[in-house]
Amino acid sequence: MIAKPGRIRRFFSANFILCYHYLYPMKLTTFLISLLFYRSFGISILALAHSIGHLTGGHMNPGVTFLMFLRRQISATKMACYMFCQFLGALLASSLVWGSTAKLESFGDADSVTRPPFDLGSTTVDGSISTGNAFLLEFMGSFFFYFVIAQTALDKRGIATSMFPAIPIGLILVVVHICLIPFTGCGVNPARTFGPSMVVCMVGDRCSDVVGSWYWIYYVGPFLAAFAVAEVTMLIDTDVEGDQQVSGDMGAKHQKDDTDEENAAPQA
Repeated sequence: MIAKPGRIRRFFSANFILCYHYLYPMKLTTFLISLLFYRSFGISILALAHSIGHLTGGHMNPGVTFLMFLRRQISATKMACYMFCQFLGALLASSLVWGSTAKLESFGDADSVTRPPFDLGSTTVDGSISTGNAFLLEFMGSFFFYFVIAQTALDKRGIATSMFPAIPIGLILVVVHICLIPFTGCGVNPARTFGPSMVVCMVGDRCSDVVGSWYWIYYVGPFLAAFAVAEVTMLIDTDVEGDQQVSGDMGAKHQKDDTDEENAAPQA
């Protein structure tokens, strides 16, 4: 049955009205700025991975470093050195943000800003969800993020190895931020949570606002997700290697049978 042109026009008109109804209250400009804000995380990790990936592996995330340790791709000493630098880098970066915005008194329609401004982007749990909800969100977001890293940058058999693995990593980070920012601020990186929260506690009086009873989820969730990804990817590797071994054995067997037949033919 072919839809009539009139029905098609009504269908698109109705959807346009619905989209306008929901987008207008939040202002289209705000909506577009939010999309650019979410994309900035993925673009930054993509650029950094391309910049230092060939030097250090480009893992600026303690969860990814822990994943590589579990995959036996780095030693415990190197893991400790990486994590120390990651947490220290987060402190220095947050201090630079504080130094750049310390005198900020207003922004947009706001008459005043918090001290430090905007809590330096600290990750906090929205009051509409429970700590358990937030932990599950952080665990799932970290799992998907680390899984893509493991199957692209760490797995040398993946097609992304020769096709810029930083691109799918950046894209999945954008998706994770779109999903998690409204609820947990999207940690998925213990260093990203550690830096802003510690600087806020050192220079302001809002420590209780950025370090609450839910603070542990930003560390337990990513590290537990790294452990889960390591186990899942090792299981996948075991199955793949097993299939390849079976295929190799079958191929060798068929080749031997063909050779036997060729050797036996002249004798017949």
